Amino acid sequence: MLSKRALLVVGTAGLLALPAAHAESGAIDRGRVMADSCLTCHGSEGKGPGPMPSIAGLTKQGLINRMTAFRDRDTDATIMNRHAAGYTDEEIRAIAAHIAGSD
Repeated sequence: MLSKRALLVVGTAGLLALPAAHAESGAIDRGRVMADSCLTCHGSEGKGPGPMPSIAGLTKQGLINRMTAFRDRDTDATIMNRHAAGYTDEEIRAIAAHIAGSD
């Protein structure tokens, strides 16, 4: 049987691990939520309907490159420059990871 001190140490160690685990799962959830906005226009599976470009099958790095180019206005676009303008590098990586299906 563990002493009260041992239980306190074990319990404290478990609590200290929670923020890291929560932060990691939070990044994944954030990417999913933010990617939902992309999929509204680009189709639920990323296969652009009609004249909308498809983003399905792009790699994480390919998506990062495209989003960064829109954000930095290296690529002209009617809507994407405005959407991407508000994203940080971290947010772009999270969106790309979700859409590409990788971490």
